[in-house]
Amino acid sequence: TIEKRGDYADFIYVMGGSTAMGDANENTITIRNSQVLRNTAECEGIAGGVSTEEGNALNNTVRIIESEIVGNTMGGQAYAGAADGNTVEIWNSSVAGDIYGGYSYSDVADRNRVMILNESETVYDRVTGGQALISANGNIVSIDINGTVQEIVGGSSQNQSDSNLVLLRGEAHTSE
Repeated sequence: TIEKRGDYADFIYVMGGSTAMGDANENTITIRNSQVLRNTAECEGIAGGVSTEEGNALNNTVRIIESEIVGNTMGGQAYAGAADGNTVEIWNSSVAGDIYGGYSYSDVADRNRVMILNESETVYDRVTGGQALISANGNIVSIDINGTVQEIVGGSSQNQSDSNLVLLRGEAHTSE
C-alpha cells in the first residue's frame, strides 16, 4: 500500500510482484492520495504482477484511489505466459497512459476486469480488459465517469476474442 505522507509522494515504477522465470500471482497494490510519475521511456508505471520471461501473471489487483498516475497501468503482465483473472480499480483518480486488466505478449488474457469510477471530468487514454496473442475472452470493462476515454476495448487478440463486455455509465463518452 502506498499512501501519501507529508506534502509529496513520487514514484517512477510500482510492481506488486515481479519474476523472470516463475509466476507472479495474487499480488495487490493499493495507491491512495499519491503520484506515480513516469520520467523515462523504460518506466511503465504500475503493474500488479509481472512475469518477464517465463510464467504467468494471475489474479493480481491494482487499486488506485484519489491519485495521479503518469504511465501505463496493468493488473497483470506476462511476456511468455497467461495474464488471467487480473483486476484494475480506479476511484476518483487521473491516469495518463494506457490501462489494461491483463496483457500477455504471447499467450492468453482471459477473465480480466477494469473498473473506473470518477466523479470529476477526466480524460483517459486506451482502456482494455484483456490484450493477448492467442485469446482475450470474458474480460469486463466498466466505466462510470464524467469525461472522455480515447479508446475502449473489452478484449483484443490476434486469434480469438469472445464474450467480452464493455459497460458505460454516467457521462462517459469516447473521443471518436
